[in-house]
This record gives sequence, structure tokens and C-alpha cells, in this order.
Amino acid sequence: MTRFWLALLGAFIATLAVLAGAGWAVSTALITPPPKRLMTAAFEMSLADGWNCAQEGTEHVCNPPGPPPHDSIAIIAMKYRNAGDTLDAYEAHLRAPQQPSGSEQPSTVEKIGRRMLGGYEWVESLHSGSEIESFYTYYLATVTSHVGILVTLSASKERFDALRSDIEEMADSLVVYQLGPSAASLTP
Repeated sequence: MTRFWLALLGAFIATLAVLAGAGWAVSTALITPPPKRLMTAAFEMSLADGWNCAQEGTEHVCNPPGPPPHDSIAIIAMKYRNAGDTLDAYEAHLRAPQQPSGSEQPSTVEKIGRRMLGGYEWVESLHSGSEIESFYTYYLATVTSHVGILVTLSASKERFDALRSDIEEMADSLVVYQLGPSAASLTP
């Protein structure tokens, strides 16, 4: 009789181990982990696969996977808002060609406009050669009631199209926490 109970217990434990292993294998194969998030006091965004961010002073600097030197970079800056921090001022600045340091050639404005992200209106612009001559830089800028936020995503011209989905994924995931001028609760 003891052999029967030991065999039953052994079969039960073996069955549990097989089911647990199968469950782990299926969940690993079918369920992708959530993306890494960059979170600050005023906003957050999902990072594309493999991207990592580190705070450097008042900015967050994000790099793609792989060892340096990187062919792309994202910089997110936030500052307390003053009278000059408006969407119109940001748009006027990004509408004008920029002059990268050490270059005699101004940037080419490829795109300028506005879009809604996370309930806020953002100025969106794409420049060729604004930060680094051989790079495209995608800009997003907005204001809340307290802060101005600028996101720059730069990539080498050779890799920009390949990284466009990463850039769009990160931009589309932006969420701003503070109420701002575009929030419905501020309308009369």
C-alpha cells in the first residue's frame, strides 16, 4: 500500500512539473513583455525594443541597442514654462532652418505641422542637417500649464527609414501628466 501512495504522489508531482513547464513555455512564446518606459514628473513614453535612457542634467538621453558610437539618439528636455514657451513660438522656431554648430549649411525643413499625442497638441517637425549634417532630426514640442517639453530624435540618413518605426512608436506613446491649455477641464 505504501508503494501505491508513493507512486501516486510521484505521478502527481511529475504531472505538475510537466504542466508548469508547458505553461512557462507557452507563456514565453506567446506573451511579449511590456515595453520599457521612460517616466518623468511630467510625462512618460514607451521605449522601442532595446533603447535605454539615462538622465544627464535636466535632459534624458536615449540610445538604441548596441555599442557606441550610435547612429541615432533621442533627447527629451523639460523646463519650467515662461511667457516665451507657446506652441506658436515653438512652431515658428522649428519652421526656420537651423544652423548646426560647426556647419556653414543651414538645415532643410522637411516637414512642419501639429498633431495630437496623449491629449496634447504637439508641434512636429522633421529637419535634415539641423543637429548633425548627415542626420535627420524629428522634433516634438508641447507646453502644459507648467512646463515645456521638447523631444528630439536624430538618426543618420542611412538608418532613418529603418528606425522610423522606433521613432513613431516612442512618439505615439507619449503621455503628459499635467493639465495644460489644451485640457478639456480648463475650458469654460
